[in-house]
Amino acid sequence: KPIEAPAAGQESSSEELSIALSSQSMRIFKDIFTTPLHETGKLRRDDLVRAMVDAGFEATNVLGTQWRFKDVTNDQGSILIHLPHEHIMEGTMFAYLRKRLKKRFKWDENTFVDKKQRAG
Repeated sequence: KPIEAPAAGQESSSEELSIALSSQSMRIFKDIFTTPLHETGKLRRDDLVRAMVDAGFEATNVLGTQWRFKDVTNDQGSILIHLPHEHIMEGTMFAYLRKRLKKRFKWDENTFVDKKQRAG
């Protein structure tokens, strides 16, 4: 069953996308986009799914370890990502996610802003 994205919080522009996130989701995407390849980090699969939903995506477990994330807020399409069976992702998984998200959506560490800072 799909996990629905929130109705508001994202803005789209033809030049640069800015996605407003909760503080927890900000930390997750910061880790994904700034952890050097030689360093190890840990990320819970369920936290990544929640962060993608916070970013405006519908998350669907397609089959086994395959997850489809469909952008329902900014109409950027969808991406199919293989997430490991383990509930904790480590090390090179960050590089894998960073590469896929940069290539498909052109996201980087500057794409995300804290909802609280945007409101204030």
